[in-house]
Amino acid sequence: MGKKESIENYHQSLITLTELAIDIFRSHDTNKNRGLIDGYELLKEHLINLDSKFMNRKGLSDIEDSILTFFNESSGELVSSFWDRITELDLPYRKKDKLTQILKRGRLINRNEFDFVTDTLVAMRQENKISFKEFELLSKMLEDYQNR
Repeated sequence: MGKKESIENYHQSLITLTELAIDIFRSHDTNKNRGLIDGYELLKEHLINLDSKFMNRKGLSDIEDSILTFFNESSGELVSSFWDRITELDLPYRKKDKLTQILKRGRLINRNEFDFVTDTLVAMRQENKISFKEFELLSKMLEDYQNR
């Protein structure tokens, strides 16, 4: 398979992934998930009409991160349904434990990780999902990332 064909397959798989997300949201309380449905429908339109300058591995990887952020950072029946369907369809995506990856690495490598930690740090500490030491480490990583 050539590079262009591989990129086209990756592009199509992201459209399929977005459609799956929309289907999952619709099957779980449509009124409650209206904003998510609308957002993912816009994302699907963006993918379908993707500018050629984003039709590369990096551009598509960034879009993949956008599609999966909700499902990687959330939990519950809806999220479990999504990952179960991914497994059933044998799609090449797996839930990532971003926090463990960041803590193991000891630094933030991009804006997505910075935003993730910024958005979840206090709640994770309040819910005892991280220790005080991990809270301090992550706070330092945020500071280091901002200062570079």
